[in-house]
Amino acid sequence: MEATHSPMINKTTEHLRHWRNSLSALEDRWVRLVLLTVMLLALLIRIYVVYSYEMPAFTYGENSHIAVNLVEGKGYTYSLYGLRPESPLQSFVPPLYTWIVWLCLVAFRDAPHALGVVHAVFGTITLPLLFYIAHKLTNSKISALIAAACTAFYPPLILSIIRPQTLTLNVLLIALLLAVSVKLYERRNLLWSAGFGLVLGMALHSRPMLLIYVFILIAWLYLNGVTAKKLLKIGFVVMMSAITVSIPWTARNYRIHQRIVFMATNGGFNFWTGNNSFTTGSGHEVYTDGAYAFLGHEVKQGEPPIQEMHRYPLPVDIAERITTISEVELDHQLYVAGFEYIREHPAEWLHLMWVKFGGFVWFRTNIGSRYEESWTLYYKYLYAALLVPFVIGVALSISKWRWYSLLYMLFGYYTVFYTVFHVQTRYRWEIEPYVFVFVALTVTAAMKAIPGAMHSRMRPKAPKTSGVA
Repeated sequence: MEATHSPMINKTTEHLRHWRNSLSALEDRWVRLVLLTVMLLALLIRIYVVYSYEMPAFTYGENSHIAVNLVEGKGYTYSLYGLRPESPLQSFVPPLYTWIVWLCLVAFRDAPHALGVVHAVFGTITLPLLFYIAHKLTNSKISALIAAACTAFYPPLILSIIRPQTLTLNVLLIALLLAVSVKLYERRNLLWSAGFGLVLGMALHSRPMLLIYVFILIAWLYLNGVTAKKLLKIGFVVMMSAITVSIPWTARNYRIHQRIVFMATNGGFNFWTGNNSFTTGSGHEVYTDGAYAFLGHEVKQGEPPIQEMHRYPLPVDIAERITTISEVELDHQLYVAGFEYIREHPAEWLHLMWVKFGGFVWFRTNIGSRYEESWTLYYKYLYAALLVPFVIGVALSISKWRWYSLLYMLFGYYTVFYTVFHVQTRYRWEIEPYVFVFVALTVTAAMKAIPGAMHSRMRPKAPKTSGVA
C-alpha cells in the first residue's frame, strides 16, 4: 500500500523548502542591495545616536587630552592624570586616534558631534569588510549578510560611538587586517603582501599589540598550504612595508627620548594596573581596602568597596620620583614592579589571572560602574544569549579548523594579551563582530536542517506488511 501525504503536510514542507531554496539562490545584485540597505540603516541609526545623546567633553580619555593640548600649542603631551604637570609625557599613547580627534577639533565648531559622525562612518565602513571576511570564510553569502547585519545593529557597537575612544577605529582596522589577509591568501603575491604591511603599519599606530598579528597571518597561511619559501617572501615584504609606515613616528620618539620607543610608553602603566595586590584586574578600578593599605592610608567611612582611581597608586620608589624620572624609565620600572608582584605572590597572581580571564570572556569585575551602567543588564542577557549559537558555530567549524584558525587565533591572542595586562569590556568588543561569523554559521545550518527534519517527522510511515519467510 502506497503511503500518502496529507495536503497540509505537503504544503508546509513545500513552503519551507521554497524558503530555503530562495535564500540560497539569492543573486549577487540582491545581496548587494540588502548589504547596502543594512549599511544605510546602520549609518542613520549611529548618526541619530550621536545627535540624541549628550557628547562628553574632550577631557575624557588620554587621546582627547593630548589632542586638546595640541590645539592649545602644548604639543603631544600628557600629564599622566595630573601627576606630571610640569614634565608631561610625550609618547604615552599611540598617535593615530589622537590625530583624528585633533582634526575634528581644528576643522569643526562642534568637534564632539563631528567625532561621533566619524565614528558612525567608521562603523559603517566596517560592514562590507566584515561581509567579505565572513563570505570568504563560510562560503555563504547568507552567513555573511547575517554577520554584517548583527554587527550593524549590535547595541554596544552603536552606543559606544558617543565616547571619544579608539574602539570604533580599532574595529575598522582589525576588519581591514582580516580582509587583506584573506585577499593575500588568494593572490599570494608581493603587491598584496606590501598592502597588508601598509595596513598593519597603520593599525600599529592605534593598537601596537597587533604587531603579533603577523605571526597569526603566517601560521594561518602555513596551515592552509602556503609553502615555506612563499611565506618567507611574504613575511619579508610585510615587515618592510610595516616598518616603512612606522618609521616617522619611531624617528620622532627617538629624537625625543634618545632611544627606540615602539609607538607608545603606556605598556608599563597598563601592565602595573593589571598586576598588583589591589587591582580588580580592570583598568583603574581597585579594591578600596587594598589600595588604601598600599598607600598607607585609612579607609574613610562610606567609601565603596571598589572604586576607580585615575591617579593610580604607584610603588613608593616610583611615586617619589614621578616628576623627575624619564618617560622611558617610568615605563620600564612599572613593568618591573608588575613582575615583582608576580614573583612575590605567584598564587595570588594566578587567581588574578583567572579573574581577568573570566572578565574578558564573560563579564569583568564591577561591570556597569562606568559608561555602560544604564544598559549593562540588557547587555549581559544579550551577550549570554549570543554565546549559545557562537559555541555551536565554533563546533560546526571544527571540520574546517585550518581555515577558521584565523579567527581562533585572533580570539586566543586577544584573550591572552588582555588577561596578562588588564581587562576592559570594550577590548572584547573589538573582536566581537567575529563572534557573529560563528553565530551566522549556526543560523544558516539551522535554516538548512529544519525543513528536512520537519519533512521527515511529518512523513507518514508506510504500513507494515506481513509475510511468510
